[in-house]
Amino acid sequence: GKYEFIKEGLKRRLVIKNCSIKDDGKYVCRLLDQEVKAELFVSPDVKFVKKMEDKICKEKETISLECKATNPHKHAFKWLKDGEPINVDSTRYEIVQKGEAYKLIIK
Repeated sequence: GKYEFIKEGLKRRLVIKNCSIKDDGKYVCRLLDQEVKAELFVSPDVKFVKKMEDKICKEKETISLECKATNPHKHAFKWLKDGEPINVDSTRYEIVQKGEAYKLIIK
């Protein structure tokens, strides 16, 4: 199974196999009315292999921003402007994803 419980003398150990984002969270070990807690933070296996470059464009010009990232588990990818999600329904923006390449075209 995914979880393995190991006893070593007085120690108890929880082994999580093939750890994923779904395993992220708070864990508790309880004995009678006492408990100890720990939080597990799982880093996604995403890595940017090509970062975006600063660009200069003229008003009314179409421009594209592109980056490349490894994303084997297909985590959700978002484009933001000034910290706010870009409206993907707008005709002003086009989002293209091909393999590891993520491109935002601004019209």
